[in-house]
Amino acid sequence: MNTELEKQHDIFFRYYAGDNFERLLKSLQSEFNISERLRFFTLIFGETLIEIFSSELQNVSNQYKLFQPNKSQIELSNTYFNTLKVKNNTPSKLVVETLIDVEQMIKEGERLKEIDTQFLPLYLKLLDDLLITFDFECSSPEITVQDKNSPFIKSLSKRVDKAIKEDKKPGGNRLQRKVRCSEEVKIELIEYSKELETINLNSLLQELTKTKSNINSDSSISSELKEKAKREIQTCIEKVSSVSFRKKTSLNFLVDKLKSMQIRLYGYSDQRKKLIQEFISNMSELNASVKICNRIKMSDKKSSKDKAIAIISLKKQVKETALKQHSLIALMKAL
Repeated sequence: MNTELEKQHDIFFRYYAGDNFERLLKSLQSEFNISERLRFFTLIFGETLIEIFSSELQNVSNQYKLFQPNKSQIELSNTYFNTLKVKNNTPSKLVVETLIDVEQMIKEGERLKEIDTQFLPLYLKLLDDLLITFDFECSSPEITVQDKNSPFIKSLSKRVDKAIKEDKKPGGNRLQRKVRCSEEVKIELIEYSKELETINLNSLLQELTKTKSNINSDSSISSELKEKAKREIQTCIEKVSSVSFRKKTSLNFLVDKLKSMQIRLYGYSDQRKKLIQEFISNMSELNASVKICNRIKMSDKKSSKDKAIAIISLKKQVKETALKQHSLIALMKAL
């Protein structure tokens, strides 16, 4: 019984549209990552700020955490390397813990050899600092609010106009569509439909035409000003004329709402996206090398020399990765 009463009180927004327009709405709903059609329309009607998160490069701001298990493996490999007692005639006396500044770490690191006990701790410390900087300062998406003058909304307007135009062709399959809405939307639609009735457009056009004629015959106005005024008035006449032929239908109400949406985009510029992808790729390569080194270290078929060479190779890659990430972060900060 209650369900029947609820159904009787449902309010629907009805509009006539073709398949192309409906496909566009479904596409936008997917692009905006909105699962329910009703919620999608509610956001459009409410003129609330719609937030869209880029589907690309999601969950990239966790590189420090992701690296820690591999860092532990690298440290274990380094501990094993130290047990091999590789000869070092000129060991470094550097105390890594005293280094705080990134640039200082890079400078001191250039003085170290791969066999120095400080080599790996220094570059792991540097890499940790860079990963934290990346996570907190470089990986966050850029936020831009898109209004009617933004490229995003202008592109959306063109897509809407194209869909409407295609639906006017034979086979457009224009049918009545409906979606539940609030009482406020129905009232707004009624006011929208009455809007043209409160303005006498024909009278306004006559006044504009008369003004244009009066300017043309006024000898006190210079020719240059006359031409400028006539051009501006003619533009007004054309705009008013175009409005007078546009019916205030429920479909146009929906179209106007779509074209006036305010959207907050969370995403990345192409340049930043490329740098982030390179940064993550560098970490993936390093992580893959850690696994290879572990396999060699754990193999009974490999000699101590083979294992030492593999660990030294991994040490070099840790250094190369840290320096590459340092350069990429500098580029990202400069954007």
